[in-house]
Amino acid sequence: MNLLKVIKIDIINILKNPILVLYNTIYPLILIGLFGFIANGNYGGEGVTSYDYYGITMIIFTVLYIALTASNTFMEKKVKKGNIRLIYSPTSKTIIFLSKIFSTFIFASVLFTIILIIEKYILGINLGGENFIYIIALLISFNLLMCSFGASMCCIFKSEEATNKFLSPINMLLALLGGLFFPVDSLGKTVEKLSYISPVKWISECIFKIIYDKDFSMFVPTIAICIGSSLIFIILCQITFKPEEYI
Repeated sequence: MNLLKVIKIDIINILKNPILVLYNTIYPLILIGLFGFIANGNYGGEGVTSYDYYGITMIIFTVLYIALTASNTFMEKKVKKGNIRLIYSPTSKTIIFLSKIFSTFIFASVLFTIILIIEKYILGINLGGENFIYIIALLISFNLLMCSFGASMCCIFKSEEATNKFLSPINMLLALLGGLFFPVDSLGKTVEKLSYISPVKWISECIFKIIYDKDFSMFVPTIAICIGSSLIFIILCQITFKPEEYI
């Protein structure tokens, strides 16, 4: 079975899961509204509203947790039977794990792009005006990284439950260090330095620089790091994915 056909099947399976669809559509809008309302009035400097801040950070948060969607696509019980049939068919193991990565990537990229369009044109959130396309490009590259990361962890841990138990606290730590819920730079030099461990920090800082300073100095390096890291995780999948252990 060729890669495109398997990707199509996997996308259909994702769309059949209402929890995944709701999480990647309604949930981020609820988070933006909730955090924007709670912090309303606290982000008055330089024309930045709380909705502008959380309109960006909550989308990054959603993309960060795409790693768990990739885990679900790979190991969720409802799709495992179909995946086992693939293993027994004349389909290479590379096609099997790549289909999980790319189906999740396509699914998430389409949905968060729609949400960003809603933010920009309906909710009036500042997404950089004519530089909007650069914001989308950054999030798409980060999305590829998280899809690859989630799939590689599945190949290592061999089960959805173990993968999710590992990814959930790791992702929350990355979100906190990246300042998705509140800016961490005001917490001191040590915390500020630690925050750069998180790729979330690079993405959010790059996006805010583009929107408010029209500064593109981080754009190419950030995308290059995301794509390079994605390739490393894909190679890790190739090394660690053993179809016979999946059965």
